Amino acid sequence: MHRIAVKLFINYEKLKRIYTAIIPAFNSQDTIVHLLNSLLKIESPPLEIIVVDDASTDHTQDLASQLEGVKVLRLKDNVGPGAARNIGANNAKTRWLLFIDSDCSLPLSSIENAFPTEIEEVNNIVGIMGVFAPTGPRKSPVASYKNMQRHYEIKAMTNPPETFSSSCFTITKEAYLKCSGFNEAFGKTPTEDNEFYFRLYKKGFRIKYNTAFTFIHNKHMSIKGLFRDDYLRAKAIMLNILGRLGEPRGNLKMDEVIRWVLELSSGTMFVISLGLISISILTFSFSNSMIFLLSAFVSSLIIGAINYKLLQYSFKCGGARLMTSHLFLRSIEMVAAVTGMSAIAFELLFKKAKYISNNNEN
Repeated sequence: MHRIAVKLFINYEKLKRIYTAIIPAFNSQDTIVHLLNSLLKIESPPLEIIVVDDASTDHTQDLASQLEGVKVLRLKDNVGPGAARNIGANNAKTRWLLFIDSDCSLPLSSIENAFPTEIEEVNNIVGIMGVFAPTGPRKSPVASYKNMQRHYEIKAMTNPPETFSSSCFTITKEAYLKCSGFNEAFGKTPTEDNEFYFRLYKKGFRIKYNTAFTFIHNKHMSIKGLFRDDYLRAKAIMLNILGRLGEPRGNLKMDEVIRWVLELSSGTMFVISLGLISISILTFSFSNSMIFLLSAFVSSLIIGAINYKLLQYSFKCGGARLMTSHLFLRSIEMVAAVTGMSAIAFELLFKKAKYISNNNEN
């Protein structure tokens, strides 16, 4: 702790911020040490590092506790990242908070760009959102795709943005508490961050992104995990829009709706067409396969046009092979989203039908 305090004093005039790093962690034994070491080695380390162990069943708590200057809060129940962040914030002693997920890490000088200027603070900029590095140490094609996709998704936004990622960001504790932190009703659903930002936005606060405030995402991800995350996210977004989970976002912009409809329908059609092409070839129905091939081609053009910058960068990094794999993975995400939204629609229709049936019986 003494070593951190000395390093903090030396860099204080340069950074002009004292902050607490808060890390929600669940079964993070493969990444937590890498993250903590990156925080301890950066030019201006945090005054406090709080790891909120969300009832992990692996060695996350033991590994984090072994490092000097790290405070571990062990939870009895697995409550989800939003609730874990709230617990960390309530235990922080500093004005500034840095939230960073347990599967991320910071480059040495990135933290210097993680706080608003004094002029920005006057204009209600209460924090800075980090930008995903476009590549990471993981060689998984799915992880590579998600890093690139999130990198360009953030950079394409207006600034301050209208949507938000909670993977790595700073905020004043005052602003965080004024909007009551993250909504714990979301539990482990991966979409609590945008609902938090909508409430922050309504309070008049803003969080900007800074392309110089980069972080590395080390999460391992499979196609199954990609599908699951987008399926759960789509269900939560649908419930939020309907006013059944968290505070509704409000009116959606027409260009957003058009983009969603085009991408969701095209992505789903692309994957279905590929499946039907395979079936046609296996059953020697070559005439049908040409129709499905045309359908796949048209839908891929629409997806490609919507995600032009991402696919352009994919091609630059890995040629046509990488670009094609990213096109396919984006389509998988769209199928997951349509499945999630459809699941909510069927659940609500079933409840409505059951309610009507019970009333008729009475």
